[in-house]
Amino acid sequence: MSTPIAEGIQQETRIAGYVERKGVQGDSAYVVAVTKGFEGTEAEWFASLQGADGSDGANGADGSDGADGSDGAPGADGDTGPAGAPGTNGTNGADGTNGSDGEDGATGLTGDAGLKGDTGDAGAPGAPGADGTNGADGADGAGLPTGGATGQVASKASGADFDVEWADPSGGGGAVDSVNGETGAVVLDADDIDDAATTNKFATAAEKEKLAGIEAGADVTTQAKVIAASGFIVVNHGATAGTARPSGALSVYWKGSVTPTNATNGDQWYDTTGDV
Repeated sequence: MSTPIAEGIQQETRIAGYVERKGVQGDSAYVVAVTKGFEGTEAEWFASLQGADGSDGANGADGSDGADGSDGAPGADGDTGPAGAPGTNGTNGADGTNGSDGEDGATGLTGDAGLKGDTGDAGAPGAPGADGTNGADGADGAGLPTGGATGQVASKASGADFDVEWADPSGGGGAVDSVNGETGAVVLDADDIDDAATTNKFATAAEKEKLAGIEAGADVTTQAKVIAASGFIVVNHGATAGTARPSGALSVYWKGSVTPTNATNGDQWYDTTGDV
């Protein structure tokens, strides 16, 4: 049971053996502020309680790295940048090892016929053959007319067969004034004869030497066999300067009216126009 007494005196309540003392209900902080001279509403008073922002505190220690995020979508391509300046040349690399030999190529086309070689030495006489059977006697020929004088020659008297008579020779005989531009006791050799207008040509000393190097009995029926036997071959390139040089040939004898552009050292060119 509690009994009210004058304001400011404690109230006393005795319940179940203990005493509860309560003071008089005091004024709120706002009321006290008004009593102390604050002018304004309670909300304004609450707002006045918030002070100015304090200075920033010191940065805290870095936290540990978080887990990697998932990859974002690819961005759009950027504009092409300007071309960079050329770099300096690098040093030459070391030579590589030689590769293995390639397979043999197909047999080339048959080349032109080679130059005519020199006439070979006469062979030894063969053993005499057995005597043949006697043939039947032939009819008597007309023969030469009888008579005639020393120095005369047989001469046709008409267009009829066997119409011959003895006559003194006319013209010819004796010494000639010159032979191929040479006079006196003329001895001609191959250098004195021009073969430009002839079908068969002379071979030079160098060509003879190369032909002599072909092994006796060698098969020279194809270009590849000619090259294998002597390394020398003739190419008739005509007016085609860029005719290919036969592979494997040690020396080529070119025949044509233009300079062969694929000729190498050791090759020869016969100019069919006669300029060289």
